[in-house]
Amino acid sequence: MNINVLKVQILMGKSEMTINQLAEKCHVSRQTISNMTVRRSCSPITACKIATALGVDMEEIVSE
Repeated sequence: MNINVLKVQILMGKSEMTINQLAEKCHVSRQTISNMTVRRSCSPITACKIATALGVDMEEIVSE
């Protein structure tokens, strides 16, 4: 699933959340979040976890 990394980073900034904090809140590894930012993709389950942790709908962080 393609992820809009810029939007995720903006949402993280608004929440004053680091990669480590996001990973902890999503119950995934920090490496998973780092890989997502480099590859600009992740599994649908991970995308849902990230969106939930950031308090948005998954559609807001998914890119076409």
